[in-house]
Amino acid sequence: MCTVQSDAEAAELKFYRALAQFTQETWSNVNMAVQYSFQLLEALNQLLQINATPSDQLVSHLAITINAILCPDYTLLHPLEQRSIPSKNNYDHTKMEKAFSNLYNILNQVGFERVHRQINGARFCTNPNNLFICPRRPPLKKYKFTHHMFEFPGNQMSKHISLENLQHVVHNIDDLFLIMNLTRNETVSKSNLTTAMQQTMVAEFKGGPHHAYHGPDMIWFAPLPPEQSSDDSQALCPSLDCKNSCYGCYRFCIPFDYFLKYKAYILGTRKYDDEYCHTIMLTNTNVENVKFIEELKPKTLVETNIIAKMTNKSFEWLCYRDTENNWSQLDFAVATSSLKCDPIKDQIRLDFVDHKNCMREKYTRDGPKCTIRSRKEAMEQFVKELIKNKIDLSSLKPYFDEKVYNELQKL
Repeated sequence: MCTVQSDAEAAELKFYRALAQFTQETWSNVNMAVQYSFQLLEALNQLLQINATPSDQLVSHLAITINAILCPDYTLLHPLEQRSIPSKNNYDHTKMEKAFSNLYNILNQVGFERVHRQINGARFCTNPNNLFICPRRPPLKKYKFTHHMFEFPGNQMSKHISLENLQHVVHNIDDLFLIMNLTRNETVSKSNLTTAMQQTMVAEFKGGPHHAYHGPDMIWFAPLPPEQSSDDSQALCPSLDCKNSCYGCYRFCIPFDYFLKYKAYILGTRKYDDEYCHTIMLTNTNVENVKFIEELKPKTLVETNIIAKMTNKSFEWLCYRDTENNWSQLDFAVATSSLKCDPIKDQIRLDFVDHKNCMREKYTRDGPKCTIRSRKEAMEQFVKELIKNKIDLSSLKPYFDEKVYNELQKL
């Protein structure tokens, strides 16, 4: 027992020395980052090979140091510790990126669950062609995250849901105006504004971090389910209810064909209360490497085993859970910070839906309560804001189907 303890102490001391050498050498010469980060990885492997568990102090020190290496503006260090991180004068992010794979592997070997929120995964994704995803623990113990595969129930038939359009639902009018690039309180003539709007019309979706897959910015879309038959009396689960959304009242719809240009990766299934969220990450074709604990390989949509191909460009979602108390959600997370769509060329449409069982109210304590709950209220608010900001509805006509546009005109 004493020998094992002695070996563990020696291995941990060697790791600390490798960590100190990595920071000091990188501080003086960023070109050494790859060499000394690899030595640090080897020292960690030796520590783990003797079944020694790195102490909490070691893991915390390691996380702080890596965060400082990834971000020279990192401030959670004692002034004396700051002397052992890269000087801003010596720092070259393009050179440091070469060490990212080693640093990511170090965190993976220690266990992302041990560093959890100490690491900002976005700092690894400065090169859009190389993506690193740092998994995080579920927010509650009763939730479960399964990586790299989808969790399906055994011996159960799937319901085939047509993938004609994907939807992106917006919670409030301010976010809607930002996506549509509508300028508030701009004093111009009606005719000039209409002309200008039609020339520069674009919907720009902004990406952001995700609580489970921390790393690249992501923009989220889900299948737009078909309308329920009047003969079908079964209560609809949230993911198959086309007339309601738990995310908001303002719904953008984009043809599924638009997303066929991307590469697809399986991130896995997140189990919440009654919901199973199956996530496919979509990336630009220029992406060369995706690391999510292990190296991920791109899949065809059919290879994900959650999508079936019917004809040349016709696909269906294989939904295995569709009750109110046990339901599946298919998510498409586009890994980008900005996605621009032309409402004419890309056939993007804006519609309005009822909003119930708000996700923000469910998971955000002490947050503001929703004031807009119905489709009618959302449409009225939209028209009111257009009038208030002197924006002519006709300038936005390409965003709407004829039925929706006529409804707005009558308000």
